[in-house]
Amino acid sequence: MKPTHHKRICLFNSSDIWGGGEKWHLETANKLKKRGFEPIVFAHPKGLLYKKSKEANIKVVAVKIRNLSFLNPFKVLFLFRKFRQTGAQTILVGLTSDLKAAALAAKLAGISRVIYRRGTALPLKNNLINRLLYKYLTDLIIVNSLEIKSLLIKHNPGFIDQQKIQLIYNEVDIDHTASMLQDGKHSYRNNGEVILGNIGRLVEQKGQKFLIALAHRLKEKGISFRILIAGSGKLKQQLQEEACRLEVEDRVVFMDFIEDIHAFIRNIDIFVFPSLHEGSSHTLLEVMAACKPVIAFNISSIPEIVEHNKNGLLVDKGDAEALFQSVEKLIKRKDLQQTFGQNGKLKVEKEFNSNQGINKLVRLLNETT
Repeated sequence: MKPTHHKRICLFNSSDIWGGGEKWHLETANKLKKRGFEPIVFAHPKGLLYKKSKEANIKVVAVKIRNLSFLNPFKVLFLFRKFRQTGAQTILVGLTSDLKAAALAAKLAGISRVIYRRGTALPLKNNLINRLLYKYLTDLIIVNSLEIKSLLIKHNPGFIDQQKIQLIYNEVDIDHTASMLQDGKHSYRNNGEVILGNIGRLVEQKGQKFLIALAHRLKEKGISFRILIAGSGKLKQQLQEEACRLEVEDRVVFMDFIEDIHAFIRNIDIFVFPSLHEGSSHTLLEVMAACKPVIAFNISSIPEIVEHNKNGLLVDKGDAEALFQSVEKLIKRKDLQQTFGQNGKLKVEKEFNSNQGINKLVRLLNETT
């Protein structure tokens, strides 16, 4: 049966890099398609979201958005025409720059409901543009953690209506993850090393500089280890230079972007996550679903996922020595590694398992159509 127009939904994310938000948009588009919706993905033509959407036979529109694109009348006109062509009634936007450019164009094109998904655990800037944008042009805000919801309510009460905010956690397909983890036998391990892993863009927010300092302390202690960092970004050269300065360049491996995240997770012992602020991290959920123990900074939304001394260890933000001590403790305690791993998987199965989030999103979409 051909979907009616109210089942058409635009998913808008113009980032040219691949991260948790882009992964969520792709997975959501696929799931909505299976539920009878007709998703149309707006994505950067050189980004993986564009490529993967086309491979999944999802309609995709190429779009490039910059932070000031909302001031460009030709860009707004372009979006207006594209939105009119879709016949959609709902648009779901994942970036603030995209929301600024797309919200007014969408309303003018007849799209009745603009939904913004926020996965960043920081308050919004209290300026005129945001007050107009979120108060008058945004109909619903989806957050993926309680921390983000609390921040918006506390810091942006003047233009964020609490009734507009809906919590939808990220989710993981446990069965799919388990099957992927059983595939392949590649190993990154040499001579019985402990393998520490990290996945994330090489930017300040992700805190990989603390991994370099960690490597230095572990080497001083004579521990046999290797740290694998999967991700690309503007800080790569700076991090590599710091690793050389501390003489740990042979212990820290920069793997750039990896397609097979499950193979990476399969081959690590402990996941170290020194991010400085996060929403509901999809990467953490996938790691925990694979029964891997986690050590992370105790910041923003992380405690909603990692429970200290139950499925991982939490460390005060920026405390490099405490991070080292926690890692050293877990390296020595194989029993804790196993216990934390098993408890982590149980938490994901109970609170973040597949279909809980998409079911809530579908209910919201049906309520607003």
